Amino acid sequence: MEERIVTVGPRAYSFHDQSTGITVIRGQHKALNMKQYASKKIQRALATGHLVLVANQVISAVSENDVKKMVKKIKAQYKQGMELAKVQKGYNFEQAKALAKAFEIEADPEDTVETLIEAVFKELANSEE
Repeated sequence: MEERIVTVGPRAYSFHDQSTGITVIRGQHKALNMKQYASKKIQRALATGHLVLVANQVISAVSENDVKKMVKKIKAQYKQGMELAKVQKGYNFEQAKALAKAFEIEADPEDTVETLIEAVFKELANSEE
């Protein structure tokens, strides 16, 4: 599935579309799937310059700062004894991969969010011992 990357135009501070769940703030790039890209509100925003397409730019899915926040968050979730299934719902695949890398866990191509978060929980359990 092809994705389009957008950012807000030069005179806009932010863009939010509740129907597609998209929020873009100044300086941020968002990948839109084809369904989101085809929505009327996003097409109107692109036509008026409120949103602009980013040309052939590769964006990092998870920044260093985001990884630090996620490590702190997952440690707190583990200490609180949250259920693994509930914790897994809070992360997408790219975030889980970055989180696993922060705990020095190498992600395999067949890994899923569930397997990666489970491995992180096991690593947290081992570090407690």
